[in-house]
Amino acid sequence: MPKIKDSCIEDIRNRVNIYDLVSQYVSLKRSGAHFKGLSPFTVEKTPSFFVYPDRGFYYCFSTSQGGDIFKFVQTKESLNFPEAVEFIANRFGIAIEYEKSSRNESRQNQSLRKQIFDINAEAAAWFSELFFRADDLGECARRYWVQERRFSEADAKNLQIGVSPIDWAEFKKKLERKYSFEALAESGLFFKPKSGSSLMQRFRGRLMIPICDTQGRVIGFSARKTPLTPSDMDYEEGKYVNSPETPIFKKNAVLFNFHRARKAALEAGFFIVVEGQIDALRMYLSGFENTVAGQGTALGENQFNLLARHAKKVVLMLDGDSAGQKAAKRVLPICLKCGLEPSVAIIPPGQDPDSLILNESAAAVQKILDSKLSAVGFLSKVLKDSFKNPSVADKRAVLEEIYTLIDSTDSFVAKDEYLREASQCLGAEHSAVARDYMSRSKAAPAKPEKIEKNSRQVLTNAIYDVLSVCLVYPDIAQSVANIVDTDWFGDASACERLFRRLIFYYRNGENFDISQIEEESEKNLAYEILANSAGEIENPSAIASKCVERIHKNYCKAELDRLSKVMESGDVDAQQKREALSKSSQLRKLLRNTKFII
Repeated sequence: MPKIKDSCIEDIRNRVNIYDLVSQYVSLKRSGAHFKGLSPFTVEKTPSFFVYPDRGFYYCFSTSQGGDIFKFVQTKESLNFPEAVEFIANRFGIAIEYEKSSRNESRQNQSLRKQIFDINAEAAAWFSELFFRADDLGECARRYWVQERRFSEADAKNLQIGVSPIDWAEFKKKLERKYSFEALAESGLFFKPKSGSSLMQRFRGRLMIPICDTQGRVIGFSARKTPLTPSDMDYEEGKYVNSPETPIFKKNAVLFNFHRARKAALEAGFFIVVEGQIDALRMYLSGFENTVAGQGTALGENQFNLLARHAKKVVLMLDGDSAGQKAAKRVLPICLKCGLEPSVAIIPPGQDPDSLILNESAAAVQKILDSKLSAVGFLSKVLKDSFKNPSVADKRAVLEEIYTLIDSTDSFVAKDEYLREASQCLGAEHSAVARDYMSRSKAAPAKPEKIEKNSRQVLTNAIYDVLSVCLVYPDIAQSVANIVDTDWFGDASACERLFRRLIFYYRNGENFDISQIEEESEKNLAYEILANSAGEIENPSAIASKCVERIHKNYCKAELDRLSKVMESGDVDAQQKREALSKSSQLRKLLRNTKFII
């Protein structure tokens, strides 16, 4: 792909506040001059992730990773550097500037992800155009949408609903002129047949429902079977044929309709989660604009973490049958683990939100939502519905499920509230249930391991401390680089290598930019040092002076030990011993008389 201009990268770095970017992924709370939250890179209960807007970087103490806006997106979205730059630029509406390329260089040289985004966007626009055409294809699609699905044409326009034709030949040729073969093959719109090398279209004669990412960009399609759908291929028999996973579409990280529901959920304080995409659309169009759905796979931690970044509550609309109970038991602990307060709205047997609204009204759905049950209330209801006269053993079995659920939250207030509710539902004393929960036979929770900083394993505090000053104060770093001899320390550790690199850059008059360090261990160490030294350093010059003295003293003492061994050795001649003695005398004089003032 063409190279993005360095000036453009710097412009993006300067214009995008790292807080504005990271807060879209992590719930951040102010802590002095910086912000903290749960790590987006691992599972934890105590926040170890810090963002420093004034310095433009983040650091995660749990994973020992740090970086700037580009590194964050690279890590979180699994992108390379140019793709991360494009991603951020697109999200914040900044135009990308590329280096001038040869005249015949086409869009095929853009990044693979960028091409796939553009291909899906073009396809969505084309499908929508075909849907509204006054021909047999368009009329049949509109008839199915309006008469069978009972939506309006205005709804189709609003939701960018489309239809895929049987023959894609001309559209495929158009795409082939603009995009690479790899991008077309990876777009999800085409597939390679078992025999032959050319690509075939995946969707034929189907209602096309766009699937979008959090920014509203089309990343795939849910294709509903219609009377137009041919049956000459096995894969076309299914009611729905969905886009496969692609470089831009990961099913376990996407929630259908999220880009529309987010604003309403922020205002309402909660999301509604339904099973089907048509259900989500019907709910959205009927006034329940905070509704989302999964992507045909079981909802997991990624999706609920996404919800938790925008609301603290979630209502799961589930069937009251055994399948719904099983789904709730699996999902409720995940919700609590992600910091959500879940509740369950039970749908009558044989109904779904779509049919409920069509056959009754939106008010019927609202009534179900109003009678939602808390997580504990739902599990308790399962007991009452399963047993007419529950025995002590039956109650105990349900309590164990409730206790397991309660274990998923680290909030003591929430634990107590759930225990109180469980006691009320089961007709037991709150104190007895609380004692029972506390006395359960379970392994003692593992104490969080103290994070051992990789920089301290083989390095002296002096090198670490002088780096904490040099990384913040360039003028002091220049003075340190002019004084310190790189013979005074080795290069066995990341800390030593980072210090050596800093000295080299300043001695050569180059700008020391942490983001340009290629060695990950050094780069992460630099961000760790900055994170640990956040805030104004009192008398940094004095600290740097003392650190340089300690580094020099360590070097001199190590040399004296080495020379002492030379003088005691029986394998060296008298001349070598005299030279060792002379050097020892000089080093001792240096130790007594050398002072460093920076």
